[in-house]
Amino acid sequence: MITMPEKEDNEEKNKALKTIAKGGSIVFIGLIFSRGFGYLFRIIIARFLGSEAYGLYSLGLATFSILFTISLLGVKSGIRRFISYHRGKREDKVRGVLKSGLKISMPLSIVFSSVLVFFAPQLSIILFNNPEMSLVLRFFGTLIPVMVVVNNLNSVFIGLKKVKYQIYSGNFIHMGLKVALAALFIFLGFELFGVLLAFLLSLLVSLIVSVYYLIYKINYFSFDKSSFSTKKLFLYSWPLVIAAIFMKVIGWTDVLMMGHFLTESQVGIYNAALPTAMILPFFLRAISKIIFPVFSELYGSGDLSDLRRIYQVTTKWIFALTLPFFFVMFFFPKQLLSILFGAEFTPAALSLSILAVAYLYYASLGPLDRILKSIGRTKIYALVLGVSAAVNITFNLLLIPIYGIIGGAIATSVSVILYSTLWLVLLYKELKIIPFTLSYIKVILSGLVSVGIVFFGLGMLFPIPTVSVYIFAFLVFIALYTVFSLLTGVLDSEDTMILKATEKKLGLDLRFAKIIIKKFI
Repeated sequence: MITMPEKEDNEEKNKALKTIAKGGSIVFIGLIFSRGFGYLFRIIIARFLGSEAYGLYSLGLATFSILFTISLLGVKSGIRRFISYHRGKREDKVRGVLKSGLKISMPLSIVFSSVLVFFAPQLSIILFNNPEMSLVLRFFGTLIPVMVVVNNLNSVFIGLKKVKYQIYSGNFIHMGLKVALAALFIFLGFELFGVLLAFLLSLLVSLIVSVYYLIYKINYFSFDKSSFSTKKLFLYSWPLVIAAIFMKVIGWTDVLMMGHFLTESQVGIYNAALPTAMILPFFLRAISKIIFPVFSELYGSGDLSDLRRIYQVTTKWIFALTLPFFFVMFFFPKQLLSILFGAEFTPAALSLSILAVAYLYYASLGPLDRILKSIGRTKIYALVLGVSAAVNITFNLLLIPIYGIIGGAIATSVSVILYSTLWLVLLYKELKIIPFTLSYIKVILSGLVSVGIVFFGLGMLFPIPTVSVYIFAFLVFIALYTVFSLLTGVLDSEDTMILKATEKKLGLDLRFAKIIIKKFI
């Protein structure tokens, strides 16, 4: 018999899971659009401008990404955390957070922007020994303050659980417009200049739309009265800026060091593999967008048992959805790169397989970083990334001169696996959190059996497969994977509840899916 406290706990857990499902639906659609168009943007550059121009763009993006991250000073996560944390405690202390975040992050962004704009010719020679980087650095320099403001505004949307507005402005408008303008400018003959201009114009439009949503849709702005402490936000956020810098070091050191040791063309080829592998944590990012405020509220109210169970359920979803795409990248990397980027980029096939293993492992452990941030363990979060960044730099220095782009892939993979493992160990000691359940193991078995059948069947039936054969094989794998998952009992009652919430949010009729699930739980 279920007691009243147990019933209330279940209702609270179900409410949190429904919040994730409803928010996750729009986030999922938005991220499909964002990642898809972001990836398409890269393909357009690579296919129409070649590996050398794509390499110049990638080096500029790496420089911009690191400087922009330093400029934020970690306040992005701080804004999300304090808005959602005080909402969980039913405290009205959320309106001044954005003002404090802008005070902290804007000055440094202006400094970095000025340095890149005014000293681009000198920096292009000193850092990359290539005067052609001057134009690229200048363009990315103008983007830094704009991107800082946009990220601050997006954090408010997420903290208030108004993720749809961030998706509309940041994913649909920014990414869609960027691809459309880039295609247009390349068609008109502007080449790399057109790509950079498309990036700048689309980001400015995104900023304007975000401000409109905050003023007229949410009525958040309240600059005349603020009860939130800038000092408190900074004390929470400063370890996060260090952590964010370390994360960017892990993500971009390989690219920057290749820019020093290798040619721009090799950098471009490697940057077909890296963003492709980084698609794998897609579902993790979709869930993490909405789950961070949920974790913060549960921790603020002391519901640790619900926090643990929600983590396990969402991690199972993430892993189950990620696994099929990993198998494609791991077993067919050359074919995938050739289809997407062209034959010029197939030398990155082995790098893609190596990176895919690391990013699958990262995704399979779920939103560990979000839990660390939501419980305020930002210093230990930063320390782990610092250790991983040091390992990353060391491995890149040792391996890239010897093994080229494969050495960079190994260095990045070791770092990703290291920080993921350390986060898991720390959270297990802190909250007894562990992602692995019986359902999780059933997902692995279903995936291995399905890919084994398809992989060996494909080799026997089609010695020289075409693109259409690969697509058909993937569909067969998905069908087998789904059937084996259902037969082994991967789904449970919580999954049915999630499906109902998603159905309601998207306005779809998923009656058939619910009937099938009920037969296997």
